[in-house]
Amino acid sequence: MKKTLTFLFLLITGVAGAQSVGKTLQTKKDSMQNATINAAVSNPVGTIETVSGWFHHKPKIAAATTAAPAAATNNATTAPAAIANTSAVTTTTLVSAPVNNNAGLIKGNSKTINNGLSFSIIQCTGDRAAQTITITFMIANPSKANQQVVVGALNKYAYNNFGSAIDANGNSLAVATVSLGASTAQFVVSELPTGIAMKGQITLNNALSTSASLQYIKIPVASQNMNGAGDKQSAFVEERNIPVAWLN
Repeated sequence: MKKTLTFLFLLITGVAGAQSVGKTLQTKKDSMQNATINAAVSNPVGTIETVSGWFHHKPKIAAATTAAPAAATNNATTAPAAIANTSAVTTTTLVSAPVNNNAGLIKGNSKTINNGLSFSIIQCTGDRAAQTITITFMIANPSKANQQVVVGALNKYAYNNFGSAIDANGNSLAVATVSLGASTAQFVVSELPTGIAMKGQITLNNALSTSASLQYIKIPVASQNMNGAGDKQSAFVEERNIPVAWLN
């Protein structure tokens, strides 16, 4: 009887203990489930990874490093480099003539001489190398019948009184040549029609470039009627203080 009671006591005690242990396990299980549910609510992805890890253990794979994107290629066409011009460039230097048509111009020097002709000195230039002074003049026949004119002498047969000049240094300069129309000589003879003006030149010798002007100049001029040789006239054209423009 005693043994029977003892067995029953142990049986009851074991059942109770077993129930207590089962209850404890159930409580822990419920607690773990609640924690899992709460974690799932706050971090669904993390919870899934955690729960999945309970069943599958896999080696952790390092996250792949994302390479920086390559620099964009500029597809624009690059302008070609300038091509150096290697060809030789030849420069031609033009040497101007020593004569300047605008040098030594003189205005307001026109005068009417006693034979009715007009005589004007319009330019006076010097040549240092040749030591000459050239006087450019204009002779005109405003109203008389066609004339035969002589410049550099008192008549077309005379070979004296060819004219002269005195420069600013006091030197006497002789007339070397006279040019008028197509003639050049110590004195010239030319036809001068009515209403016509002709340009001529008188060249003086032995001129020095230290002289800036001509103090005095005397040029003989003669004329007569072209047809019949009537109305003969002669005169000296005299001028003072004619500036000289030296060209070289």
